[in-house]
Amino acid sequence: GILGIPVVATNLEPYHHCPVPLARPDDAEDWTGRIRDLLESRETRLEQGLALREWVLKNHMTRNRRPDWEKALGIKSDAD
Repeated sequence: GILGIPVVATNLEPYHHCPVPLARPDDAEDWTGRIRDLLESRETRLEQGLALREWVLKNHMTRNRRPDWEKALGIKSDAD
């Protein structure tokens, strides 16, 4: 995601809030259809890749998730 490369993800809980096409697990037709949709439009690929990169930068960079990690580990970090 950080590279801005568009992807198709499986339609499972960890991916429900990410800005990528979600395919049903174990459904080859759904997967190939969603991949073909990406292949059809360069503009769509660029838009989805950028949206995924922005989502990763906003939600999943270590600096943004540090409070969650500190809480889970029972520590307080002064890594700024």
